[in-house]
Amino acid sequence: MKKSILILTLVTLLSSFSFAAADSVAVFHRPDKVVVLVKEPTPQGRIGQFMDALSAGNQISWTSPGESVRLNCGRSTAEAVCTFRFLPGPEVRIGDKELAAFTSGEGLKKTPFEMAFISSREDQFFLKMDERGLLFNARKKSQGTTSP
Repeated sequence: MKKSILILTLVTLLSSFSFAAADSVAVFHRPDKVVVLVKEPTPQGRIGQFMDALSAGNQISWTSPGESVRLNCGRSTAEAVCTFRFLPGPEVRIGDKELAAFTSGEGLKKTPFEMAFISSREDQFFLKMDERGLLFNARKKSQGTTSP
């Protein structure tokens, strides 16, 4: 009995890791800019749903009035991709390997929506949208240091 529970737990863990590895998210962090790239192998996944929540069609490009937040998303019959660029400013806080941003999303049609991505390398990206605006959080996994 214990052996079957252990095997079931192991299978569940392995399948969840393979799901995370299927997501493609990368966080590129510098003190003066953070770029997040997200890609899914389907146009109907979370990115496609995000674009639907924005009433975006197959492509959207938007920049916040202060230009500290920019998003570019597109989808084809085979995939969906988004690039998010963040610069320090009143809407964006860039910390040590972390980002927090909120923008009112002026000019965007905002339907409540949330999505999260965690890469196999443990980069993380979270987005929450409601009538007040868009909230973004990103985290770059700290890389270990090596001695010379």
